[in-house]
Amino acid sequence: MVDVVEGSLRFSFDDAHNVLKYDDSQFYCKQFKSIQYTKAVDIVCVTDDAAWLIEIKDYNNEREKEISLEDELVQKVRDTLAGLAAANTKDNNDNTSREIAAAALSRRSWRVVFHIEGLDEFTRDLPANLHIKLKRRLNPIDKKSMVLNMPYQTSVPWTVSRLHGDYA
Repeated sequence: MVDVVEGSLRFSFDDAHNVLKYDDSQFYCKQFKSIQYTKAVDIVCVTDDAAWLIEIKDYNNEREKEISLEDELVQKVRDTLAGLAAANTKDNNDNTSREIAAAALSRRSWRVVFHIEGLDEFTRDLPANLHIKLKRRLNPIDKKSMVLNMPYQTSVPWTVSRLHGDYA
């Protein structure tokens, strides 16, 4: 198993998959992030049939950004795709990022998943509303983009658990 930790969540992937904590990768942090206003998804996972772009939001931590969540997520997907193209070049000194970028770019299918936890009574409808908006905007990349949380993590090549038990 390959585990990736984001905040209080653990994402566990089968060893057969290529997985990169993209927004913490050497390539993104030391090279690509220097482009002004560049954003990145949290995880890139490459399976036999698809490259998965995974963004994680935990509402147990306050969100204090001026950009809408929808716009932020779309920008992260766009910038990550550009970053993967750049990571696939011979000038990239980060072998792990370059190898995963090459594998991702060779897949015929892209999958986009937004994993959201910690919703309260005021944000409970967020996944459904966000899913409709994102499907429309991300249609050229993934006609079946998903908005998930732990109770609804079906049809994905990973599992999610809390590091320190459940909390509200």
